[in-house]
Amino acid sequence: MSLFPQAQLNAAQQWIVHSAHGGTLPHSLLLWGQGDLRTIAQFAAAAYQCEGTPRPCGKCNPCQKMENGIHPDVMVVEDSAHKMIAVDVVRQLRQSAFVMPNEGQRKVYIFPDASLLTPQDQNVLLKLVEEGPRYCAFVFCVENASQVLQTLRSRCVSLYAGQDDVAQVPPCDMGVALCQALLGKKGAITTWAVKAEGQKPSRQELEQILQDGRQLCIQALAAVQTQRSASNPVAQAMAQGLGAQRLSKHIHTLQLYYNQCAYNIGVSHTLGALAIELEENP
Repeated sequence: MSLFPQAQLNAAQQWIVHSAHGGTLPHSLLLWGQGDLRTIAQFAAAAYQCEGTPRPCGKCNPCQKMENGIHPDVMVVEDSAHKMIAVDVVRQLRQSAFVMPNEGQRKVYIFPDASLLTPQDQNVLLKLVEEGPRYCAFVFCVENASQVLQTLRSRCVSLYAGQDDVAQVPPCDMGVALCQALLGKKGAITTWAVKAEGQKPSRQELEQILQDGRQLCIQALAAVQTQRSASNPVAQAMAQGLGAQRLSKHIHTLQLYYNQCAYNIGVSHTLGALAIELEENP
């Protein structure tokens, strides 16, 4: 896969371009799925560093350095000497993160296989991802998002970046119902929240509902941007019924509430707050 393909960008790349254009590209991404995730991670790194339009433009000096693999502020974190990434490698990374970028707008750390991070590694990274310098960005790649600890995962925007022909895990029923409610009339979200609360979901189940709902919104946004049909019928309905701006807002809102699931939240309270926010800011 070319870093800057001449043909149509895939859905993950479209989402990255859209977020970079709107100034909302998050400082930590979790790219998951089967396929060439490293190249998509490098594409994201180019978007962080790009000086042109759209980002990444593929033509400016930072983009050309990314194409040639020589950008001094983009680091690929690997450890060929060990089966898993040694915690000393991560500790050294943590120290280097507080050194200002050489020339770029960001220091970007790419983890081409985040499944090689031990739980200890991830706990060392957690505070850096959460509270590190504003100029740092992190891109984690993994085949299955569950291979990353939930505490670290919740600090990232999770984005399906696998091959289009690889089957994805079907979204849960309540995640689908949430997206259908986003398409409904005023009050539909509240009705959904009441029904969801009646099922008494656990915090982990709520996390899955929000994750699946947000992923469907991402698919819908990609369909809008690429002018291609989404494979999921609910995502396709959202692509047709909601504009890019509303979808982006929903993605952001669902990510915020998903992040809250990392803490000891009350599920009923969270559902109520989410319904109010979605109803008041459609």
